[in-house]
Amino acid sequence: MNIRRFVSPSCLVWVAALGFLYFYGSPIFGLFYTKWNVRHEAQLWIVPTPLTNLSVGRSTGKKFSYFGYEFESPWTEVKWERKGENIVVFNFTNGCFISLTNPAESLDQLQVAQQEARKRGRNIRDVFGDKATRSNYALRSTMLHLTPGDLRLFSSRQEMAGNSVLLILKGIWVTKYTDAIYSVQTNWLHGFEIGDMGSRVMGKTMEIQLFDEGDREIDVMVGSGPKTTQPSQEDVNLVVDTLHPVPPSTAADSK
Repeated sequence: MNIRRFVSPSCLVWVAALGFLYFYGSPIFGLFYTKWNVRHEAQLWIVPTPLTNLSVGRSTGKKFSYFGYEFESPWTEVKWERKGENIVVFNFTNGCFISLTNPAESLDQLQVAQQEARKRGRNIRDVFGDKATRSNYALRSTMLHLTPGDLRLFSSRQEMAGNSVLLILKGIWVTKYTDAIYSVQTNWLHGFEIGDMGSRVMGKTMEIQLFDEGDREIDVMVGSGPKTTQPSQEDVNLVVDTLHPVPPSTAADSK
């Protein structure tokens, strides 16, 4: 299981901050530097598209409640359960797993980047623009929608600097194994699914990056180990569609 997203979110902020400081002084150099480094990264051309398979798997009635959120699982028999301050992981007897991060402990990457910029007398909006800096979700959306084709020599100073930084960040959020990015929306959350369960690759993991009404990030992973039962897109949809906040009194009684 790849828990890169959960153990080093601060690294992403520092990369963004350093990239901001480095590239802003010379947007043209930053643009060519980025173009050179991403020239062989095919996954950076993948952008979010609406999820077409909206079918929801059959619920077994197994519910889990953690960090003020509740969701249903397609599987009932838990082999082991691991809970930390920031994440809980459920491993099931069929080899599948589900993990969930604590939104209360999520790092406000936009706020941190803004603070770093202010320390140096700069405004992050001057680099990433007004639209991208409206929220953490907006920043992530702008980043995932960028491709190397957006690095244009005759674009504005702001676009050259901002797109260069965000494209490097996109290379951290997606990997060479990324085969699709989907945009998702539920009654409570919106965000992105990284990966395509339809490819039926053994040991496949779906990474779901969700944001709540307070712009807090909740990361979910659904996947399996090698040579085990492969979760379907319908299984992933069940977890995502049923993930919802619970009243404080209910959350206080949960694990």
